[in-house]
Formats: sequence, structure tokens, C-alpha cells
Amino acid sequence: MARTRWFLLALLVVVVATAAVLAPSARRGDSGAAAFASAAVAGDGSRAARTSVATASTGRHAPDESPARGLAVPFPVVAEEASPALAERRELGRLLFFDPILSAENNLSCAHCHHPDLGFADGRARALGRGGAGLGPARTGGVPLRRGAPSLWNAAFAPALFWDGRAATLEEQAAGPITAPDEMGEDPERLTAELAAIPEYARRFRAAFPPPAPAAEAQAPVSFQHVTAALAAFERTLLARDSRFDRFAAGDRAALDESEKSGLKLFLSPMTRCVECHELPTFTSRQFKVIGVPDAPDAPPDAGRAEVVGGRYYRGAFKTPTLRNVALTAPYMHNGAFATLEEVVDFYASGKGRERIPQGLYVDDFIGAFQLSAAGRRDLVAFLRALTDERPPQPPPAAVPSGLAVVPRLNRNPAPPPGAAHRSQE
Repeated sequence: MARTRWFLLALLVVVVATAAVLAPSARRGDSGAAAFASAAVAGDGSRAARTSVATASTGRHAPDESPARGLAVPFPVVAEEASPALAERRELGRLLFFDPILSAENNLSCAHCHHPDLGFADGRARALGRGGAGLGPARTGGVPLRRGAPSLWNAAFAPALFWDGRAATLEEQAAGPITAPDEMGEDPERLTAELAAIPEYARRFRAAFPPPAPAAEAQAPVSFQHVTAALAAFERTLLARDSRFDRFAAGDRAALDESEKSGLKLFLSPMTRCVECHELPTFTSRQFKVIGVPDAPDAPPDAGRAEVVGGRYYRGAFKTPTLRNVALTAPYMHNGAFATLEEVVDFYASGKGRERIPQGLYVDDFIGAFQLSAAGRRDLVAFLRALTDERPPQPPPAAVPSGLAVVPRLNRNPAPPPGAAHRSQE
């Protein structure tokens, strides 16, 4: 009898341990995740429902609070050098960002490819570099670049920059386009000489980067290092975190309409698995994924992350972009393969990325077909549009110290008011 009891006890321990190991991997059938999505979106305020949802999805009991708190995840802290001159540094960076003086021919600014009215991108499938004219989709001429201009919204939170992650900091990223021959093509020494010869820039650099008192006369504040530091300081202010989704997550249950709430459920569901790569609150992640995006028809295959770190598993891998302000940054993917959010959703739902496996790509195992109704597609797109920050972007300055022409406003905002995307297709 004692031997039998010990056997049964040992068997119970094995069963419990096995269940604990296997439970996290059963994602597509994760009823806890589905329960969390439904309860958080529906706004079930009962303590019993809150506790059961938290227990099912995390294994822990939740405090007596609104389930929306599960969506209100704190943003990361922006890593930034402490300086009493930070405000001056940011303003200097803003002026430099919009000033074509950063380019060899003094006709191309950062804002030409990262325009505030285009989601700090350029509205093109692939960017046009040096020698072009115009803005956004209307830009012509110029050197065709391999990839689209990524949005700068929330770049402050990114641990790696560019589609392939080749820059570790915003300072390093800023230096790339300025010196790249196909982009702005500027020489750092020539640029600093130009800037130092402009009295207002000389004054602003000294205010933004005051040298230590003993070296006040010896150290020249206008340097290429300070140019990129100022640009990075400005770009760290480009934070998108005030959308209707954020108000909903904070407890305003009317911030999203019913279509957008249904889209949020789909986004969180184990069927679509969107949230597994586009994590809250930034709606991105540190990951580089092979999702099988088709190559541009007029360009050679792009190896992506493999060009930086090597390895066949990274061939065709690209940085997971943020979905914040995604309604403003069409077309989509690293090469603009998809013109609309509807096309993006269709690509994922069809599982077509797996068609690239015979071509030698190690397509992520998250990529796979799932059933999505026409109404579900509309709802999911409606939710993605609800991630648009409703604060107006910082406009271009009226003028810059160089006196060169500043990019004009485009006054474009494709994000509709609540429910408009859903109602327009009914």
C-alpha cells in the first residue's frame, strides 16, 4: 500500500511538471490569452473575471483593478545624456534636421526622407537619394535606394536602427545618411566648416555643447560629433504615445468604437499572433524576423540582417517596425511591397510568406495562414489606425540659420476618425 502511494505521488509530480513545461508552447490554443483579450477589450469589471483572466494568462492572481490595466504597459525609459543644455541641444537638432546644409549640394535635408506629415517617413516604396527633386510620392530623380525610409517615430526606444539594425545608436544612425554617397553625400569636415561660418549656428552650438570652463577657448563646439548628437537629441523627442488606444488602455472605454475593439481582440489573439512580435506598449520588439516579404521586382534580393551579422538564418530578416502611427507610413515593409494595411493583413492571413522557404529563407514559424473574415479584416485595420498619435507633429521651422529652403507642410493625415474605416466599407 505504501509503495502504491509513493508511485501515485511520483506520477502526480511528473504530470504537473510536464504540464508546466508544455503550457507556454501551446500558443494557438491558449485559452488564457484569448480570455485576457476578450475580458480586457470588453471591459468586464468584476473581480472574479479579473482574477480568472490574470491567473489563466500569467499564473498569478491580479489585484482588484480594471482589466484595461493589462494593456497600459509602461513605456521604456529614453536613454539620454543628462545635460543642463538639453533643451538647446534639441532645438539645434531640430534646425539641423530641416536644414539642407547637411547635404553636399545643400538641397537635401533629413526631412526630405523623414517628413513630419508622412509619419517621419517619405511615403515611397523605396527612397530616392542624392539628386532628386520634390517630396514624398511626388519626388522624382535621385539615386534609387534599396529600401524605404523607416519612420522615426519612437526611434528613441529602438536598440538598433535601420532596417538591418546596423546602427546601435541614434547618433550613429544620423551619421550614416549624411555621409553616404548615394544619400546626402556630405563630407564631415566641409560640413563643420560651413556651419561654423554661420554666426547663428556657431552661437547655438556653443549653447548646446558648452565646453568646460578651462577649455572654453580651445575646444570648438562645432564638430561632426556634435552635429549627430544634436540630431539624436531632437529625434528622441519624436514619441508617439497618445493615441486613442492609449486612452482606452488607461480606462476610457469609449475611446475605441466596437470595430476597433474587435480588431484589438484579433490583434491580441493566439490566432493572428500579432502581439507576439509587435509587443505593447511600443508595438515593436527587438527582433529581426524573416517573414517572406517578396523582393522588389526591379531590385536584386536583399539579404537584410545577414549583411550585418552573417549567417544563413538571418538572410531576408528585417527589423520589426513599430505599428505606432502606422496609418501614416504607407507603403509597408522594408521595400514598400504592400500599398495598404489591408494588403499587409492579407499577406499574413494567407501565409504566403512561407512560399519563400523553397528559395532558402528560414521563414519564421509564426508565419502561417489563418482564417479571417471580411469583417475581421476591417476590424483589424480599424484598430491599427487607432494607434495613430492624435497630437499634431512638430512642424518644420519657418526658417533655418543657413537661409536655405525648408521643406513645406504637406497636410496629409490618412488616419480616419473613430469608426470611419469600418463604416466606409459597410
